[in-house]
Amino acid sequence: MKKNNFDAMRVCLALIVVFAHTSDLTHSSAFDWFSLIFDSNFAVKGFFATSGFLVTKSYLGSTDVRNYAEKRLRRIYPAYVAAIVFCVIIGACVTSLSLKTFFTSYQFIRYVFANAIFMNSIQPGLPGVFGQQPVHAMDGALWTIKIEVMLYCCVPFMIFLFRRFGVKRAALALYLLSVVYVYYFTRVYTGRAGDEIARQMPGQFAYFLIGAVLFIEKQLFFRLKWIAVASVFVLIAVHGELARIFINPVAYGSIVIYFATSAIQSLGIGRYGDFSYGIYLFHFPIIQFLMSQGAYEANPWAAFCISLVSVSVVAVASWRLIESKVLMRNANGTSVQTSTFGT
Repeated sequence: MKKNNFDAMRVCLALIVVFAHTSDLTHSSAFDWFSLIFDSNFAVKGFFATSGFLVTKSYLGSTDVRNYAEKRLRRIYPAYVAAIVFCVIIGACVTSLSLKTFFTSYQFIRYVFANAIFMNSIQPGLPGVFGQQPVHAMDGALWTIKIEVMLYCCVPFMIFLFRRFGVKRAALALYLLSVVYVYYFTRVYTGRAGDEIARQMPGQFAYFLIGAVLFIEKQLFFRLKWIAVASVFVLIAVHGELARIFINPVAYGSIVIYFATSAIQSLGIGRYGDFSYGIYLFHFPIIQFLMSQGAYEANPWAAFCISLVSVSVVAVASWRLIESKVLMRNANGTSVQTSTFGT
């Protein structure tokens, strides 16, 4: 399966998130229809499914766990750190505080350290930044990166269970644990922030698991077209929230993997670079910055076009100057195949 559309699929998923967040962050009536068409929830879960497929491939192709961990670190961390620095620069430009107060504040130090260890939720904002906007966070998209790293850590254990108990038996047990976790915190739990807890690990694991199983189980992969078609009919037919909790991981995962591998001839977008990770990481602070400057209030569509151009430029720069450079060679001096959350 050398020819595929994973690069194109990931760019599409990243752009879905950009469109959805434009509506969510700006609260502009001009973009109300975005939320009807572009579902960031589907896009994020589609990312997890493609990650499961590609990262499982990476693990099974690694010489050992250390080699696997190094590849994962090289792929995800340099651009992630660049995104944190990017947010700090934007924060310093727009903060209502003096620069001395900004850089020496406890909130700033907490932001840098919490985000550096993938704990964006501990300190999502910077002092004196975006305080007058509907959302105060610098980069609300970073919450998924923590989950992505946790999924990476689960892969060796997941493969061990597959080998010990068989793929189908172990996968079914892991799948049920994940969806039951989501069911409990969305339907049974009565405490605070149940939905927020549900979308954390292991709630997202079922999507990653579907991708992993489709890579390992070739018989299922060869039937992927029919699984995806059946999934579309099921999604149309089923409207109950309870049923969707159990069905969505299979449906979302099979549809995304099918379009990435089998639906159309390879578009070859990957030969230009892998820009989806940069689009995902940097779009949120760019939209927030333009909002703080009144751009979306003055002319929503002009601001949106500026956002898209800016995100594209920064994503290309991230790939050319950071991501591709780090991925060019691994520790043994051999080339590293690249993908947004995979290889």
